[in-house]
Amino acid sequence: AGNEHDLARALQGLERTAEAEELYRRALATRRKRLGNSHADVAETLNALAICLLSTNRHDEAEPLLREALGIRRKVLGNENRAVAQTLDALGGVFRRRGQYAQAVKLYREASDILRKVEGPGHISLAYTLSLVGWCTAKAGDMPAAEQYLREALAITDKLRHARPGIRASVLSSLGEVLYEQGKLPEAEPLKREALQMVKETHGEEHADTARGMTSLARCLRDQEDFDEAEAYARKALVVQRRLLPADLTPEALAIAEPTVRALEAKTRVVHDWELTGRLLAD
Repeated sequence: AGNEHDLARALQGLERTAEAEELYRRALATRRKRLGNSHADVAETLNALAICLLSTNRHDEAEPLLREALGIRRKVLGNENRAVAQTLDALGGVFRRRGQYAQAVKLYREASDILRKVEGPGHISLAYTLSLVGWCTAKAGDMPAAEQYLREALAITDKLRHARPGIRASVLSSLGEVLYEQGKLPEAEPLKREALQMVKETHGEEHADTARGMTSLARCLRDQEDFDEAEAYARKALVVQRRLLPADLTPEALAIAEPTVRALEAKTRVVHDWELTGRLLAD
């Protein structure tokens, strides 16, 4: 069962999700048979299988597995254990993906409290969980509270710049957006710029996350009336999005195109219509 679990984890790392799921299920059945239903190893495989299912948006299937894993881990390991925090994080992800942000915040906050005790206040895992608390708090509408969580997460990553750069980029992006939504544009802009740079270094120019980052920065620049730079970033985002998507104008492309058109509207005071969007995409 251990070999099956480890092989499944390796396959999941290679994004061979269907094969990983099959092996996790086999490992789970073997571990239940050999160890009983209340063993920590059973919880480990339940948790891993659930995360595998979450990667393909199968939230309803993942939730009962995570709840079972959480119950086992609380009973066997106690409440103040990193594995418990790990399962709380994953269960929070179920509710986050469903848009049930209040429930997600409750789970993420418990996980962050555990991590603060067992890992210490400066651990990168705490920064990651705090970023999730902040993101969901923002989605629930409490921007000032979200800002506090994200600033704490950013302070941790300031001290650990070379540890998990993807986490820092996510924190920068989320905090930049929270500040933007509160009208704190001069504070938001440098965070969005740094996040975009990190995403470019990780994924390159031709990536959906890079296009999203450029669009986000373009909106911030547009609202500060820096129309030339806003237009430049928005057009770059359009080029990337067009290469990533089919040639026809899909809803995803419009989601990138619309901020570009608004930036051009603000600069030229033209009347917005979708014909203009089509011309932009054809440039």
